[in-house]
Amino acid sequence: MCIWSKRKLYIFISIKNYKNVGSYSTEVRSNVKKFDEVPGPISIPIVGTLYNYLPIIGPYHFDKLHHNGFKKLSRYGPIVREEIVPKVNILWLFKPEDIETLFRTEGKYPHRRSHLALEKYRLDKPNIYNTGGLVPTNGPEWFRLRSVLQKGLSSPASVQNFLPSTNNIVQDWLIRIKELSQFPNVDYLPELSRLFLECKKYRLRAYLMLIFCI
Repeated sequence: MCIWSKRKLYIFISIKNYKNVGSYSTEVRSNVKKFDEVPGPISIPIVGTLYNYLPIIGPYHFDKLHHNGFKKLSRYGPIVREEIVPKVNILWLFKPEDIETLFRTEGKYPHRRSHLALEKYRLDKPNIYNTGGLVPTNGPEWFRLRSVLQKGLSSPASVQNFLPSTNNIVQDWLIRIKELSQFPNVDYLPELSRLFLECKKYRLRAYLMLIFCI
């Protein structure tokens, strides 16, 4: 997951087997520290580092990931290991150069441990779903799904199809903003949220059509 906040890019990757991340020469490997030596919050039995996210007593909050990242960067440095629960490690990278290196060495089929319950639910109902879905699926099947969706939603022709409807929405929104500007102390943030929601509706419709097709 990537989050932009205050011009800092935060990313976390769930590490299943850190030895498989990238391929390096023997000389470079000899200078690499052990994964357990990466600094980070102290993990305790049973709860891992979840105690750090408890209200009042914990320094971190699940709904303020950008604040959490800044605190971890300030205290532990640009690479932080967090055993969120026993035997489940999260590696936080804060330097864009390190993030680029990881992306370039993860291979054609990056593995994600995510939404396992959703994958099982979909695979257990083959009469309804053709696949486990883009989010939980890994390997060649994930690449196939991603290629179909990327082509259907990101191609220039696809973008052109959304321009007329998006333009109509924006024009209506500008009229509303002009009306609201006549009142003092107007909070425009909710209006922006409504604009984005309305624009996304058309993209979501196209996305769902592709999902049911594959």
